[in-house]
Amino acid sequence: QDLGPYVQQATLDNLRISSFKVEGVEQVEAPVPLGKINLVDLGGSPYITNLVDALNSIAAPFFMFYYSSRLHPTKGARFFRVKYPACWTFEIVISNLDEPVYRYTHNKQEQRWFGGAWSAIGYGSQTFNAPDNCEEVTDYL
Repeated sequence: QDLGPYVQQATLDNLRISSFKVEGVEQVEAPVPLGKINLVDLGGSPYITNLVDALNSIAAPFFMFYYSSRLHPTKGARFFRVKYPACWTFEIVISNLDEPVYRYTHNKQEQRWFGGAWSAIGYGSQTFNAPDNCEEVTDYL
C-alpha cells in the first residue's frame, strides 16, 4: 500500500475501494471509503491501518487482510497481507475520487495516475509469497 505515516486525511478522503472482484464477481455495491486516519505502532514502525481495515469491512468470503510487519528498506511498514483460497483469482481497485489508481490481483500490483497506463508500483512492486499453515500468504506493498 502506498499509505505511509505522513499521509494526510485529505488524501484518505479521496481514496476508496471502487472494486473488489473474486472469481469475476463484484463484492462491493458502492465505493468503500478508507475512513479517518488510523496510525498504530507495528513492531516499532508507524503503520496506517485504513486500507486493511476497509478491505476487511467488505467481508468477502474466505478473504482476510492483515497488517504486515515486513519493512520496506526505505519506506518502512507499508506492506499488507492477504489470505485467500490459492486457486481463486481476485482484483482490488483503489480509486482517487473516480480515477482508478491502484490495482492488486492474485499475482501482481500496479498503479496508474493521471489516466496513464497500468504499471508496476514504482518503489516496491515486488510481492513476497510464503506458505503459512498450508495456505499461501502474499505480502503486498
